[in-house]
Amino acid sequence: MRYPRYGMLSIIFSPYGSTFAVILLGLMIPAAVITSFTWSAWRLENEGVDTWATVKTLQVEERRCKSGKHGRKPCDSYQVGFAFVDTEGQTVADTQTVRMDVYQTMKIGKEIPVRYVPGNVHSVKINDGNLRGTLSLNLALLAAVALISALAFASRLKAARRLITVRNGGEARQATVTEVVRNTWKINGLPLHRIVWRDELGQTGTSLGRFKIFLPDVSDTITVFADVAGGGEAVWEGDCGAR
Repeated sequence: MRYPRYGMLSIIFSPYGSTFAVILLGLMIPAAVITSFTWSAWRLENEGVDTWATVKTLQVEERRCKSGKHGRKPCDSYQVGFAFVDTEGQTVADTQTVRMDVYQTMKIGKEIPVRYVPGNVHSVKINDGNLRGTLSLNLALLAAVALISALAFASRLKAARRLITVRNGGEARQATVTEVVRNTWKINGLPLHRIVWRDELGQTGTSLGRFKIFLPDVSDTITVFADVAGGGEAVWEGDCGAR
């Protein structure tokens, strides 16, 4: 089979053979959620208005959460419903989950402090004295996600550079596929596989993970590039592309 010549970006963002794509996709959703919460917390901190709201409802949702080897334990959700009139004379109502100690201080009809962004009925929070802590936590989580993404990208970039270097400067050899091995990683529920080969000089190597239908069969002849200069493992043409 003739493979195209892969560029740097094609190798970096390929889902095969690296956890990079899995990590990247796995981080996109939480990153978006954390960014949204961080923006809301920042607006509350910098543009928010303090006012008083009236407690309308109190509710405890009973739940049981996993607790390792000790089985399941209670992790009830404590919810407080409240309403207030904003600066434009509109009634704003919301229900929020609070800590148990905060919930225990609540009662129907009680006036409680809230902070909201005028004109944005979705940016409201019971002011339990931890607004700045919420913003700091969100910023810390966002920074952690960014750091993990940067480290994953740097690792994938290094691997991609090596593949291209070996492809362009390595010694082309013929090899025979000796085995097709199933990986533990899956994409969309489908398992990845990799091939094991032995080249014409008796040296062995393995490919990156791919769906099995895109891999050659056992006994097929393939082209690999030996890293003679660097002394590293040879690279299969299907992983780095043709010269």
